[in-house]
Amino acid sequence: MAATYYRPGDRCWLRARVNNPLPVTGRRPFFVVLQIQTSYWFWPAWDTALDYALLDLPAGAADIPIIAAFDWPLTDAALDRAAFWAAVLSEDFQTVLGDEDGLGYWEFGFGP
Repeated sequence: MAATYYRPGDRCWLRARVNNPLPVTGRRPFFVVLQIQTSYWFWPAWDTALDYALLDLPAGAADIPIIAAFDWPLTDAALDRAAFWAAVLSEDFQTVLGDEDGLGYWEFGFGP
């Protein structure tokens, strides 16, 4: 994301950077979840039902487009804290892959 707080007309987009330090490549479950208060929205359908993509994981770093660039809309609502979570899982869905806990996290807010 380009910022941590958005107002109407601000340019916004979301890309996930995935780093695979191994020479081994393959398809892995990739989750991106938008948390707004107590609701969770799963990419790529952006629905509250569990959803994910199978990601072809190349060796090295790759940027995965999640949300195409757009101008933040006019809204009366304001929210100081929303968050995106992301993770790549093992093929059997049993292990979150990556350094430390393997979770990606980005917090942001928006308002008029």
